[in-house]
Amino acid sequence: MKKIIIWIVVLIVVAGGSFYGGMKYQASKKPSAVSFGQFRNGAGVNARTGQAAGAGAIMGQVLSIDNQSMTVQMRDGSSKVVILSSSTGVSKQASGAIGDVKIGNEVSVIGTTNTDGSVTAQTIQIRPNIPSPSPSPTK
Repeated sequence: MKKIIIWIVVLIVVAGGSFYGGMKYQASKKPSAVSFGQFRNGAGVNARTGQAAGAGAIMGQVLSIDNQSMTVQMRDGSSKVVILSSSTGVSKQASGAIGDVKIGNEVSVIGTTNTDGSVTAQTIQIRPNIPSPSPSPTK
């Protein structure tokens, strides 16, 4: 009976170690880029942070903007600096321009993550501002 218990414990330890190792391995891999269609539809978006599965894809509210960059507050409260250029595309219901992006806008940004953590924007989509759901009344 003791041998069976020992084998069960060993099996659980090996399975747990394998699972942990697999999780660490997966976390070390850089996610593949997400297509704009996937991002727009919300696939692969982390609901807590607002960051998409692809590198450099973020969603949030514009805190500040000038000709070279904007700062976007993500859903988890952190912020990202987004680098703008003359080749950065901006979309909304109709074609837009960087001048259409205003403080308080909800935006989706697709771009390349830089070594300092900022993102160089390739495309910005101005999204409708959706109010946060109000908490349900307690009984």
